Amino acid sequence: MLLPLTLPGTATAAPRQTGAAFYQQTNLVSDISGLAAFTDAHLVNPWGISFSSTSPFWVSDNGTGVSTLYNGQGQPFPPPPASPLVVTIPPASGSGQGTPTGTVFNGTTGFVITQGTSSGPARFLFDTLDGTISGWNPAVNRSSAVIAVNNASSAVYTGLTMASNASGTFLYAANALPSPAHPNGTIDVFDQHFT
Repeated sequence: MLLPLTLPGTATAAPRQTGAAFYQQTNLVSDISGLAAFTDAHLVNPWGISFSSTSPFWVSDNGTGVSTLYNGQGQPFPPPPASPLVVTIPPASGSGQGTPTGTVFNGTTGFVITQGTSSGPARFLFDTLDGTISGWNPAVNRSSAVIAVNNASSAVYTGLTMASNASGTFLYAANALPSPAHPNGTIDVFDQHFT
């Protein structure tokens, strides 16, 4: 038992606050109803997230094979009355469901994707566990990314980033597939022509 005691001639003071660190968690969006401000059934096993200075957030939904877009409040984008944009990330085999992991925004004129007679620089790029790198440009295909690299037999991509140097802009894909020479996997590097 603890008894507070004040002796004559002493003063009691409240504990001094020294900028204690704290945070407040706000669940913005979830695939589970009632858990967040917004519910989106596509948001299953989200991995990568990317955005440009003017775009909404793009999230790679590994469990549903798509990328979904959200504004800063977690609301699917574009908000109602429009239908939210959901971009399919294609699988390596051409059928079934893709498994997107990493994603990056591309503000360059490189990394051009083509489908039929339409082509343009991929605005957003995605890698997948099935070894592909796909790009999305609304003028090429508004609802689906287009496969630019298919390394299904030699890659399991788990992350993606982009960087530039004096030689150009490069895409770096984390390849988790081990080999005798690289038991911990590799980083596969692609130039603006996906080579």
